[in-house]
Amino acid sequence: MRDERYLQELTWRYDKMGRTFKTKSLWSPCISSIEPENIQAVFGSRADQWGVQPLRLSAQSAFCGHGFITTDGPVWERSRALLQPSLNGKNAIDLAALERLLTAMMARFPPDGSTFDLQPMLFSLFLDNAILFLFGESVEAVSEDISTEREDFLNAFDHCMFGSAVRIALGPLKPLYRLVDSKWLTACDTTHRFVERYVQKALQYRWSHDKHGESEMASTGQTPHVLLCDMAKLTDDPLELRDGLLQALMAAQKTTAALISNVFFLLARHPAVWQTLREEVLLLGDSNVDQQSLQSLDYLSNILKESRVLSQTCLLFA
Repeated sequence: MRDERYLQELTWRYDKMGRTFKTKSLWSPCISSIEPENIQAVFGSRADQWGVQPLRLSAQSAFCGHGFITTDGPVWERSRALLQPSLNGKNAIDLAALERLLTAMMARFPPDGSTFDLQPMLFSLFLDNAILFLFGESVEAVSEDISTEREDFLNAFDHCMFGSAVRIALGPLKPLYRLVDSKWLTACDTTHRFVERYVQKALQYRWSHDKHGESEMASTGQTPHVLLCDMAKLTDDPLELRDGLLQALMAAQKTTAALISNVFFLLARHPAVWQTLREEVLLLGDSNVDQQSLQSLDYLSNILKESRVLSQTCLLFA
């Protein structure tokens, strides 16, 4: 990774070892595969025979508790069921909100046309968009005016994510991690306090929903399409809500930003492809862009697919 040859290294391993092989990662056996049938079996047809809980739960529970990322079986099913209603239909897509964040990001571009690093801005953009959908409020990560409290939360969340990954890699030696990072549990506490404020707001929304009903709240504009509020309709357990929210944020945090970063990286090196894409997008004219019009852009869709092939954004499943 230090030499930025991770993808090439993985390709070399599969070329040498075959499409499925077994190794050891520290003390734990590891099966690596790029066979579609194997991937489908692990995450689809035979998912009940595979699991992540023994590897992840003890390493991550202090940070994000029990949920679809850290558990198997009935707890995994329950966690998925809490998230699923918000991820269906138009609730998960708010292009107007994304446009506002995009405008704020573009305002930070150097006005003199000088070269700048786009990737950190894209990570802030899609993190802000994810938090807006999950929490109901943006943390202004894409803006230069972010508050100290929100910046502390983002730093603590990144700290927790990194520490969780290291603890998983350490396996049975994970208790030793506190010797090299005594502030990890403090970062977990900072993250919890920030999220728990939004959990309390969601529970208040649930109580109002139970008291006044959906139709009356809709007439007063009090029915936000926020994942946390939808979860609160299904459970009033604050710990379950906090864990579910954190794990949803973990899943949404960086994958999209990494994909779009790779797309811009590739387009900058293929001007003919950029020009063709620009011509396709301009055909939309000044009309409002919606999900249906975006799905009609075949050339854009193919670019996204090709980028995923050339620069994978999600490579390893524990």
